[in-house]
Amino acid sequence: MIRPIFSGFKSSQSKINVNNSNVNSIGSTNFTDIYNKTNEYVPAKNNISNNLNGMHSMKPSFETSVWSSLSTEMDSADNNLGHNEFGLKIEDDAMFIVSDENGYYYTKSGSFHIDESGALVGPHNLKVQGWPANASGTEIMPGIVRDLLIYTPENIISQPKTTIDVYLEGNLNSADSVNNKTIFSSIKFFDTLGNQYKMPIAFTPSSDQNVWTVSVPTEMVGSESFTELMNLEGNLFLINPPIIQPDSALIKFDDNGNLNGLEKLQITAIDLHSAVMRDPDNSSIISSANISSDVGLPGGIIDVDLSSLTQNDSPTDVFGRLGNKNFENAGQAPGTIRAVDIEADGVIKGIYSNGDEKLLGQVPVMYFDNPTDLEKVVDNVFQSTANSGNFDGIGTTGSFIRF
Repeated sequence: MIRPIFSGFKSSQSKINVNNSNVNSIGSTNFTDIYNKTNEYVPAKNNISNNLNGMHSMKPSFETSVWSSLSTEMDSADNNLGHNEFGLKIEDDAMFIVSDENGYYYTKSGSFHIDESGALVGPHNLKVQGWPANASGTEIMPGIVRDLLIYTPENIISQPKTTIDVYLEGNLNSADSVNNKTIFSSIKFFDTLGNQYKMPIAFTPSSDQNVWTVSVPTEMVGSESFTELMNLEGNLFLINPPIIQPDSALIKFDDNGNLNGLEKLQITAIDLHSAVMRDPDNSSIISSANISSDVGLPGGIIDVDLSSLTQNDSPTDVFGRLGNKNFENAGQAPGTIRAVDIEADGVIKGIYSNGDEKLLGQVPVMYFDNPTDLEKVVDNVFQSTANSGNFDGIGTTGSFIRF
C-alpha cells in the first residue's frame, strides 16, 4: 500500500505546457502602482493580513484607458517574482476567481502556490476557484466553481489497473513448423492490485505446416494439473489452468506467411484465488498463496490480439506486449504524483510515476462588463459591485501563459 506523504507536497515538480508564447496583451497585477499614478489612496502594506476580514474597501476611479494600459505594465509584482511553478498570467482583461469564507474576489495575480491542505491558493492565501475533474480524472466538470484541491490523497496516488488486453507480435519460423517444434513465449498482465505476473503460452505446429495450436502450458503436481505464474520478484505460483477460447485455438497462415483466419482469442478463467506455492524443499508439497486480487474482465478474461504474428523463413521471435495496439487497457501498478502540468487553457494534469496522467481540475476566469467599477479590497484583490457586473458562479475558459 502506498502511504500519502503530505510533507512532500511542496517538492513536487510542476511544469506549464503552453503552445502560444506570443503575448499580445498581458494584464498587470500591480494595481498599487496604478493607484499611485492616479493619486488614489493605497492601504499600507502593514495592514495586510492573510485574510481579508476588516480590510478597507475602495472603488477605483481610473478610466478605461488606464485599465487598458495594464497590458503594457510589464514590470508588475508577478513579473518580478521570477519562476513560479504554479505561476499563470492572463493574456487579456479577464480575472482569476479567488475566495475565502466571506465570498468571491477577483485578481490579476496568478502567483499561485499550494497551501497545507493541498489547495491552490493566490494572493493572501485566498483559494483559487475552479472546476474539478471527475473521480477517474478523465473529464473536467464545468459548473459552480469550488476550491481547486491539487494535492489530496486521491490525487497524489494513481490507482492500479488490471490488464484487459495484450497482443502478441513477432514471427514463427516456418522451419520450426516443418520440424514439429513447439515454440514457447509468455504474456504479462497486472492484477487489480497492480501486481504483475508472467504466464507461459505455447505454439504447437500441426500436420499442416501453416497451422499452429495456441495453448497455455500446464504441469502435473501429484495428480493435479497447474499453470505456472511468476511475479516481478521471481516468486512462482501455480494456478488452475486457464482456458483458451475458442476451444480449438488454431492460427493459420497463408503461403506468404501472413495470418489467415483467427486474429483474436481469449484466455479465460485466470483464477489467482486458486494460486498455491511449492515448498522450496519439497516440490510435491504445496500451500495456498492467499492472493485476493483478480485479473482482467470478470471471469478472469484477457483478450489476446494475434494479428501481428507472421510465419516467415526467419528466426522465431514471439513476445507479448501489454495493452492493445493503441496501448489501451494495459493495466498498471500504483503510482505517485511526480509533476503537475498546467496547460494554456488552465487544465491541470497530474503526471505519475507509473506513466499515468489524469486531470485534476481547471482554472477558469471571469470577464466583467465594467472592470473599472470593481471595488478594491487590498493590493490587487477586488470584489464586484452593481456597476461592474456580477459573477455568475461559474466563469469561463481562460487563456494563460507561464511566468
